[in-house]
Amino acid sequence: MVPHKATPHFLTFAAVFVALAVPSLAFGRAMVGVTLGLAFLAILFAAPIKQIVSEMTGRMSRPFVLLLGVVAVASAVNIPFSLRIGLSFEAWARTWLLLGLISFVCFSLKDRLELIFKVMAVAFLCVVALNLYQLHVDHKVNKLLLNGLLLLLPIVVYQSVKDRTPLWVGVGVASVVLYILAVLDSQSKVSLLGMAIMMSAGIALFSLSRFSKKQAILIAVAVVAVLVATLAWWLPGQLYSSSAENMSMTPVPVWLIDFHRQLIWTFGFELFQASPWVGFGLNASNYHPLANQPVTEYFAGRFGSLSGFENITALPSHPHNWLVEMLIDGGLIATLPVVMLVTYVVVASVRRYLTTQSACLLTFIMVQLTYWGTGLFNFSFWSTWWQATYFLASFLMLSGYVRSQED
Repeated sequence: MVPHKATPHFLTFAAVFVALAVPSLAFGRAMVGVTLGLAFLAILFAAPIKQIVSEMTGRMSRPFVLLLGVVAVASAVNIPFSLRIGLSFEAWARTWLLLGLISFVCFSLKDRLELIFKVMAVAFLCVVALNLYQLHVDHKVNKLLLNGLLLLLPIVVYQSVKDRTPLWVGVGVASVVLYILAVLDSQSKVSLLGMAIMMSAGIALFSLSRFSKKQAILIAVAVVAVLVATLAWWLPGQLYSSSAENMSMTPVPVWLIDFHRQLIWTFGFELFQASPWVGFGLNASNYHPLANQPVTEYFAGRFGSLSGFENITALPSHPHNWLVEMLIDGGLIATLPVVMLVTYVVVASVRRYLTTQSACLLTFIMVQLTYWGTGLFNFSFWSTWWQATYFLASFLMLSGYVRSQED
């Protein structure tokens, strides 16, 4: 513990580090760990650890704790059967460690959330502007940064709506506009999908809480129709060359899901059937011998010539779909409890939001749907930076909700 007079300063430093964690992706993935690590150390020096842990755990509902325990055990069952036991144990342990540490950090700083949100909003705007500049001047595309910032976008909007002063409303509007321009210029389809999910969920839930069911349904249908029409107009012009050359071979249009992903998911589902209960180990399925087989050999005779895939393996680094990845990594034993936990969190949050109309909960739900929705088309479930971004955005908004209930 540090002297009592220095405590506020350490917690302020921690809040700033937390706010800068995801924007620091502009300087590399490792910076997320560095900033969050510094925030954790500052909190250790200044905060009453036992009191915070006791208060945090006391707010967890029994169903949530039980489901969390089931997921922890079920997701470890595959480890003894893994193709890389050490790698699978590391992925399992790291996920739970990140979950615990980030939830602790966010809950410790619930009295400094206003500072976190303001610093985060300014950092978001600066980093997006820098990314847009690099796109136009240096022609550098940083899709990883855009994907990470995607989960912060509803938080930036939340800050501008909550404050309502011209300055913060301006920051929020500028951030959204520049982010959309950066996504369109970089042709980041997953980020665009994430924004569509985010907008649809936010408008639909807000309408349900403020209008009649009929009015809410009409508003939701109108918003979804506009978004679907926009995507249907924009996506066909963004085809990868491999998709354009093989578009006649797939049951799903390649403008909707590119041909490469369809091949990966087909391979993943077939691999899952070889070990449906325990899979091949968390973060280890890409070490299966068939995963390194060229696509043209594995699918020989099924998809014609497969132009543009001569040197592409059946499973590159991950399946680009968290559900497929979980199935082939941990099997049904690991996957079903995770799906149950995600469903419980979203449903319970929606019910609570419709009762409380909490802006923090609405933002939290938007983060959930965006994370799990975009994860169906990209990212490895075991990527540290992606997990950390998700946990951070989620627990910041949950801490905001807890704080609002205390007030």
